[in-house]
Amino acid sequence: MTASTMTFLVPGFLFFFVIQLAGAMEEISILQNSTLKNHTDLEIVAKNDTVKQNSSLDCGVDMMSDSQEAADYMSTWGTCSFWMEGVLLTSIGIVGLIGNILSIIVLSKPDMYNSFNNLLIALSTLDSIFIILAIVDYAIFRAFRWSAPIAQTLFQYTFPFVIYPLNNISFCASIFTTVAMAYERHTAVCKPIHYRNVTAKYSVKRRTACYVIPVLLIAIILNVPKWMETKYKWTPVESNSTNLTESETEIEYKMEFEISELRDNPNYIHYYVNWTRLLTTGLIPMVMLIYFNFGIFRGIQMTHERTKKQNKGRASEMNLAAILMCIVFLFFVCHFPRILLNVHEVFMVWDMLACGDAFTPPVWFQCFISFNHLLLIINASCNFLIYVSVGDKFKTTIENFCQSSLGCKACWIKRNHSAASPLGNDTEENGKSMPLLQVSSKHRNGKNNESIRTQIGNLEHTQVRTKRKYVVLF
Repeated sequence: MTASTMTFLVPGFLFFFVIQLAGAMEEISILQNSTLKNHTDLEIVAKNDTVKQNSSLDCGVDMMSDSQEAADYMSTWGTCSFWMEGVLLTSIGIVGLIGNILSIIVLSKPDMYNSFNNLLIALSTLDSIFIILAIVDYAIFRAFRWSAPIAQTLFQYTFPFVIYPLNNISFCASIFTTVAMAYERHTAVCKPIHYRNVTAKYSVKRRTACYVIPVLLIAIILNVPKWMETKYKWTPVESNSTNLTESETEIEYKMEFEISELRDNPNYIHYYVNWTRLLTTGLIPMVMLIYFNFGIFRGIQMTHERTKKQNKGRASEMNLAAILMCIVFLFFVCHFPRILLNVHEVFMVWDMLACGDAFTPPVWFQCFISFNHLLLIINASCNFLIYVSVGDKFKTTIENFCQSSLGCKACWIKRNHSAASPLGNDTEENGKSMPLLQVSSKHRNGKNNESIRTQIGNLEHTQVRTKRKYVVLF
C-alpha cells in the first residue's frame, strides 16, 4: 500500500468512524426519545427559570419584545449582512467566477497538462460552485431578501436538499483539494525520485483521479447528515376561491422548510456540528498544510540555486510549489476567523441549549459570521490572481491566449517586430529574413569575438521567439 493511498484512507476511516458514531448516537436518541425529551425539557425549563430568577446566564437580547435594544440589534445585523454578504460578497464573487473560468480555460491547454494543474482545475470548479451557491443563499435571499413569489418558491423547494448540502460539500471538497495539492507538491519537492517514478508509471488522468475521487467521497460522506437537518412543512391556508358552495371546501397549503429534530438534538449539535466540523474542516487540514508546506519550504531553500543553474524541469516544480504556498497562505488568512467562530461556538453551545428559543447570539457574532462568509468568497475568488502573479508558465499561456483570441494580434505583431529589430529595420526585407548582425571573419580570437558571438546568440534567440509567436497568431 503506497503512501498516497494511506494518506487518504486514514482520514476516510476517521470520517467514516465519526459518521457511524453520530448515527449510533442518533439511534440511541430515537430509542429513548420520550425519556430523553422529557428529561431535557425539564432541564431546559429549570435552567430557564434559573436564568430568569438569578440572571446567571446571558441569553442575549430579547427579540420578542419591542424594545429599542431589539430594534438596534436587527438594524446593526441587517446592515452588516447587506454590505458584507450582499454587496461585497456578490461583487467579489462575480469577479471570482470570471477569474475561475479563465483559470479553467488556461489550465486546460495542452502545454499546461499535468496532475497539479488538473488539481487546480478541480479547485477552481469547486470554488465556482461554492461562489454560485453562496451568492444565491447568502446574498440574494438573506441580505437582499428577494421576495419574488416564483423565486421564493423555487428557493424553498431547493434549499433543504440541493443548495444547503451542495454548499457544504463544495466547501469541504475545496478544503480537501487544497490539502491534496499540498501533498502532491510535497512529494514532488521532497521526494523527487519517487515522484518521477510515479509520473513515469501512471498517466496524468490516473494520478489526478487518485486525488479527486477520495476528496469527493470524503466530502460527500462527511455531509450526509446535512440532508437530514431540514424538512418540509406544509401549512394550511385559507382558500381565495369564490366559486365554491357552502358544502364544498378547498384547502390550500403553503410549503415551507424548518429545522428537523436531528438538528435540534443536543448530542448532534455538540459532537457533529461543533467538534466534527471543527476537526475535519479546520484543525486537521491546517495541521496537514503546515506540515506539507514546511517541507516544501525547506525543499525550495535547499534546491533553489541548483534549479537555476542545472535543471529547468526542477525549476518548474519549484514554481508550482511557490503557487501552492501562496494559495495556502491565502487559505490560512481567510479561514482562520472561521476557526475562531467554531471554537467560540463550542463554548457557547451549552448556553444555547440552556436558554432554548430565548437565546440570541451577540450582535458582533452575527456580523462576524457575515465577515467570515465574505472571507470565504475572497479565498475562492483570488486564486486566479495568484496564478497570474506567481505562475510563470500560466502567465505565458494566458498571454498567448489573449493575443490569439481577444483581438490583440495587431498590437502584438507590432510590438514583436520592434523587439526583434534592435539594430534598426534590417531584420526583414521584402518578406525575407535578413541576418541580424554581420560578423567579419577576422574576429575569430579574443574578447571581441566572444562578445560578438554572445550578441548574435541573443538576437537570434529573439528572432526565433518572434517567428514562433507569428505562427501561433496566424
